[in-house]
Amino acid sequence: MASKSSNLRSQLEDLNITRDELDQIGEALKKEDFRKLLNNYFEEVTNPENQKIYENEITQLEKERGVDVTFIHPAAGYVIKTSVDGKKKAFINICQNENIGKPVAKRESGGARWSIPYSQAPPRDDFDKNKNFCVVYDVVFHPETIRMANSNKSFKQLVNDTALNAIEDSFKVVLDKKNLIYPKIPFKGMKRPTVIRKKSKCPPTPSEDSDQGIFDLPNYPYAEPPEEVVPKCSELPITKNESPYTVPKFIIKQRSNIEMQDFTNSMTSKMNAAIPSALVVEIDLPLIKSAVDVNLDVSEKCLSLSSEKPAKYKLDVSLPYAVVEGEGNAKFDSRTKKLVVTLSVKRRLSTPTLQQLSREDSGVDSESRSTESSSDDELLSKCDKQSMVEVLTENSKTVDESQANAYRTNSAERFLSSDISYSLPSYKCNTVDNQLAFTFHVRNVEPESVDHVFLEQSCGVHLKFKSIGAGCFPSHYAFCVKFPGQLSVDDDSLSIEVWDNNVIAQLRLIGCDNSTLTDYLCGKSEEELEKRAFDVPVAVLKQADEIK
Repeated sequence: MASKSSNLRSQLEDLNITRDELDQIGEALKKEDFRKLLNNYFEEVTNPENQKIYENEITQLEKERGVDVTFIHPAAGYVIKTSVDGKKKAFINICQNENIGKPVAKRESGGARWSIPYSQAPPRDDFDKNKNFCVVYDVVFHPETIRMANSNKSFKQLVNDTALNAIEDSFKVVLDKKNLIYPKIPFKGMKRPTVIRKKSKCPPTPSEDSDQGIFDLPNYPYAEPPEEVVPKCSELPITKNESPYTVPKFIIKQRSNIEMQDFTNSMTSKMNAAIPSALVVEIDLPLIKSAVDVNLDVSEKCLSLSSEKPAKYKLDVSLPYAVVEGEGNAKFDSRTKKLVVTLSVKRRLSTPTLQQLSREDSGVDSESRSTESSSDDELLSKCDKQSMVEVLTENSKTVDESQANAYRTNSAERFLSSDISYSLPSYKCNTVDNQLAFTFHVRNVEPESVDHVFLEQSCGVHLKFKSIGAGCFPSHYAFCVKFPGQLSVDDDSLSIEVWDNNVIAQLRLIGCDNSTLTDYLCGKSEEELEKRAFDVPVAVLKQADEIK
């Protein structure tokens, strides 16, 4: 019913009628006198004698304009059933009429070249036996052409090819030439005459009783209409498809469901946001009667369809996403002649690592399940870990102290990557005697991304780490703390703990007490240090004494 309403809507789009006019027509149809007048008009128009008078008048009027008109009344021959544009059922009436030229054969080396004249009528809409919309085409040949086609199979194939090619060229449609059915009916629909117009060889001869003052036409004879200039397209080599099967038209739709878990602040909430929950494949099968005639096979990445009777169809589709083979359904709509296949898409359940998210795509496709690819990924992951996390160990006691300081200075200079933008994390500092604890309020920190380096003469420490936000995008953080005076950091006391909601760094200072622990310098790097005060009662009291 949906297909019928859509076709009617498209046909009535150009109908310019107001609501008042529609109401007037409805009221007039309720009156018996109007219905009688309408019936009389229909009988007058369909009366063969009146039609003959109408054709004679049209012929005479066109002759006065210098045009010879011939009415072609198609007689029944045989019918071809197929589909047009892979969506709608089509019937082609192979008709006959004496006014069409006879077929002519020209002898050539190796055979004969046939010239078969024909005439066409514009396509018209009709209904099949199931009351579904279809298209009807009329192609008219000479009766001798039809007689030869009925007696010779090869010649009949030539006539059919001529009719099918003529329809495709004239009306810019595509017919299914591999699934031709010959119904046992001589003609489809109502017979409608067509007109052949030719320029008359004799000059126009107006009738004697015509009033020239009334019937003179302005600007006559009319100028020839300009020829339509069709842009030439580059011709591509045509490859013939020798397969006896027709590839049906199809469309793949992606469908997603709205789930609340996709709108949370979880790290994995957006991992499958761009992946649909299901694939809907709609396949047009205009010549199939029921789903029993179709064989459907679904694998993880492919959908296959085949049919032998009443029409030969074959389709192999590569799916854009992996689907669950055991979950899905298929429904065939006998009205629209569509097979709708719904398939569930596999979802990725594992959480990707930071290295997988930050790794650039090389552009080379690889099989995810191959052992070689997995081993390469493991090796690359190890290399990434080594390049991203650099653990500085204390040199041997035999190394000179000056060499150790120089080593630390060089490490600090190349500690931060120049091509990465770092942010200063939000933090809180707590002190107990000479013990300090920095709590960084950053969620979802990768433990493997935490790195540190001591400043020159252990006067401070420089930290950096990475966090994965809600959109699975890595954020880089850096924190450098430096203590003034003779204060230094005990290298062995530094410990860094990574939690779900924060990161805690603990260290112990050498050469300090509560009275000297008043302020420190911090920032993203040594070049961006700012002075900060310790939030402890002793420091506050000391600052108060200095103010007094």
